Parts: sequence; structure tokens; C-alpha cells
Amino acid sequence: MTETSDTTVSKEHFLDVKIADPKADQHKKGISSWNRGDLEDRYLRLYEDHIYLKKHCHKQEDRLKRLGTKVMQLVMDRKKSAVEGKGKASVSGGSVSQETVNDMETKMYAYEKQNKQLKEKLRITKQHLLLASKQATAYNHVQPRINTGLPKPPPEQRILKNRRVIGPQLSKTKMKISSPEDSPSEVDLQALGKLQ
Repeated sequence: MTETSDTTVSKEHFLDVKIADPKADQHKKGISSWNRGDLEDRYLRLYEDHIYLKKHCHKQEDRLKRLGTKVMQLVMDRKKSAVEGKGKASVSGGSVSQETVNDMETKMYAYEKQNKQLKEKLRITKQHLLLASKQATAYNHVQPRINTGLPKPPPEQRILKNRRVIGPQLSKTKMKISSPEDSPSEVDLQALGKLQ
């Protein structure tokens, strides 16, 4: 009840001051002499100022609320640190704000996700490289125009693959052939062994 009586008294006092002020009387007389266009213009300017001040007031109230919650968080952090025995926590820089922690956590999550994706790409690329190195190409005698990273087969294998031989492959040792007419001479076998 005291608040309402105080506000009523202050309003009455404000009204009393306005009525008693001689400048206010002159101002009222001056306004009555203005034309309608000037009054509308003045009213619209005051209305726009009023809307601007309302928006500014709401922004300031929101800012005060946020600062109030930050102060409460700092007080709670300080109490926790005192209870845990960590010592005094400085209000200015001792505790990291919750927004900064959340930002760091989201960045860390994004980096971990990116790291997993890169590791998976690396694993797949390694598998492709291993599969490509194991596959034998049909044209080993043709040199690649670019460096594919595939190892070259030894030259002995390349010669054996490219040489066309009719019949079974002969060994360097003497072969036992049952019919003497079909058997080649030992000189022919030695020459064939040298070619191999």
C-alpha cells in the first residue's frame, strides 16, 4: 500500500508542478496556435521516439537478465571452488563462461567427426591401392605414362609371359623320351636351355 500511495503522491506532485509552472501555460497556449499539420508531424515524431525508446528499453532489460545470470553462475562457481578447496576463484577471469565452453564443445565435436571421415577415406584409399597392386595387368610389357605406384614384375617373368612356346616347357636337365625318332638331340636341348 505504501507503494501505491507514494506513486499517487508523486503523480499529484507532478501535476501540481505542471500547473504551477508558468512556462507550461505558455506552452499550452503556443500549441493551441499550431495548425493541424504541425501537430500531426510533432505527434508522429514523438510516437517514433517512444517506439525506439521502448525497443531500447527491452534490449537493456534482456541484457540485464543475461548479466544477472552470468553473475549468478560466477557466484555459484566461486562457492563450488571454495567448497572443493581449490582456493579463491577470481570473478574476472577465473571461470570460463558457459557460452565459451559450449562453443568449444561444438567445435571439438565437428573436428572429431571430420577426423573420423578422413580416417575412413584413408582406409578406403589404402584398400584400393592394395587391390590395384595385387591385380596383374594384361599389358605388362607396356610402360605406363604416369606413375601409378604399382611395382613392376621382375624381367624374367615378363620374358616368359611374352615368349610363345609350343608344347610343354622344357627343363634344363635331360629329358627321357620313349621313342628315339621323336627325341631331339642333346645339342638341341642344350641350345634350348640356353635360350631359356
